[in-house]
Amino acid sequence: MRKQIALSLAAAFLAVSVPGWADSATTSPGPQPVRGSVDRAVAQLVHDGAAPVLAPVAPAETGAGPALTDAERRDLEQRHAALKKDPVARGGGSAVMILVGTALSIGASVYLILELNKNNDSTQATAH
Repeated sequence: MRKQIALSLAAAFLAVSVPGWADSATTSPGPQPVRGSVDRAVAQLVHDGAAPVLAPVAPAETGAGPALTDAERRDLEQRHAALKKDPVARGGGSAVMILVGTALSIGASVYLILELNKNNDSTQATAH
């Protein structure tokens, strides 16, 4: 009985924590160009015995692009205000999913306990 309850709680917890509702399926990462360059640098170092020559890195641009117009700025502020009011955009959806999962796991546990008690009572009654 305890094993069944523990298994049902573990299954309910895992079912809630699995991101089945994610936008896209997770896949293995694609090619990693940094990894390839590191491998080439290590191979060159091992082969030549000298440190590889690194190319200079260009400084990043500090400009943020063209300034926003008044209409774009107002639109941006309206969108930010709408996001603050939307419970899903604020992350309320994940809290709701956690609460639903918790309620389901508690309900399943109570149901299993009641059913197991009924089964135990009926087997004890038939045994006497």
